[in-house]
Amino acid sequence: MSSVRVSRHPLSVLLAAAIALALAVLTGCGTTEHPPPLSEASLVEAQTFPYFRIYWVGPRFQGNPLAAVDGTKSYSTTIGDSVYYGDCVNNKGLLGGGGSCRLPLQVTTVIYRRHSNAPLGPQRNTLIRGVPAVIYDEGRSIELYSDRTSIDVFSATPAGAMSAAWALRTLNAPGSAGANLPAPVFCPGIWGEASYQLQEVLHHLPGSPCQKAEQAFVESERLTEKQGTHIAPLGSGRPVGPAGTSGAAGTSGVSKPPRAQRHPRAARPARRSPRAGRRTPPSRSERAPTARSHDK
Repeated sequence: MSSVRVSRHPLSVLLAAAIALALAVLTGCGTTEHPPPLSEASLVEAQTFPYFRIYWVGPRFQGNPLAAVDGTKSYSTTIGDSVYYGDCVNNKGLLGGGGSCRLPLQVTTVIYRRHSNAPLGPQRNTLIRGVPAVIYDEGRSIELYSDRTSIDVFSATPAGAMSAAWALRTLNAPGSAGANLPAPVFCPGIWGEASYQLQEVLHHLPGSPCQKAEQAFVESERLTEKQGTHIAPLGSGRPVGPAGTSGAAGTSGVSKPPRAQRHPRAARPARRSPRAGRRTPPSRSERAPTARSHDK
């Protein structure tokens, strides 16, 4: 039996194998028959999911029907709640040799837990539907950040993943595809480069979570410098900088502000004596403040 590709989210990878067998039965992977149509009861269960907004792309995706939903009964606080489209009947992984089953589309919605995106590997940070997002897995996987959740889109192709991201809509609440998603109320663990537009969005998130994360990092750095060590805040991502730059690891959401500059008079050259031509010390009014007075 070919295996099923499920969410590669860092928090759910340990549980992926446990649900692979059950998902294979639901979506027809490892069989030569298409799965039966999704029951109305299963869809109603997902439509009444009570804990947070979950997302789908409608009853079909690029000709593939909605094959399975987690709903309340299969909900996992670690993995989240997922919807699945299509099956593996037409995939080469079944009868044509090696390879795992890669569903046409899986959408997983999960409550965001603070983490760094570094384990995702090569990635690109961007804005999709007005919210921060990261594209990874060679474009086949996209994670969007909205409200209290992350929305993970897994597709067989990069084009499918991007198309699904723009078609997302709420399954258990009113909503429409294409409109901007609600802004996240947390600071995502963005890793690596970020455009000016993305930094602006992060800077203006509700409740200023990225500024608070930066303040916590600065305070942590100040305390650890006194001890002669450096400890990055737990669960933080890499600081966001302008495109083409990156900062030191340990912060998330906003670039670390530059250290205080020296007094402008400190850079002035010493005056020359008009008579002897010798260099003389600067006058008291031109002296740079001492390190102690500057720190004050």
